[in-house]
Amino acid sequence: MSITQNRLNLGCGVYRREGWTNIDLDVAMKPDLQINFKRIAQHFSPLSCSHISIIHSIAYLREWEVLQLLRDARVLLQDGGEIEIEFPDVVKCAKRIVDDPSFENVRPLYGFDALDGGEYGTYKFAWSESSMSASLIGAGFRTVSAGTPIYHGPQPERDSRVTAKR
Repeated sequence: MSITQNRLNLGCGVYRREGWTNIDLDVAMKPDLQINFKRIAQHFSPLSCSHISIIHSIAYLREWEVLQLLRDARVLLQDGGEIEIEFPDVVKCAKRIVDDPSFENVRPLYGFDALDGGEYGTYKFAWSESSMSASLIGAGFRTVSAGTPIYHGPQPERDSRVTAKR
């Protein structure tokens, strides 16, 4: 089976990616598709995507919403398709807070620059590299691996990056 290049950038915010379908609920971010990515399975067909990227937006969802999103993403991805997720890692943040409880070290657990204080104004759940990896495996992904974050700085002392293949 050949992989078509339908790549989704979920919760893109201001980080639009060329050659990707940039998806965000906030019209001010000028997404290609203005939809709630919790309902992504309603907008794309099974096995229609080669890549799904979720960079610093997964924490805006509750745990059960993320678990459903991961199951939906697995259905949308083609065989061999990849999901990449980057997020503030609760374990890394906790270590930083113990060393220095300043606002800048606490803030990554709650979100950055809240847009309007609405539903996506603050984070709803915190993930660690191990909890995200376990959740991906639980959703049926294989070849789950952790790597060095490449977006939002990057700040590997704060963030984690987990990828997985269908």
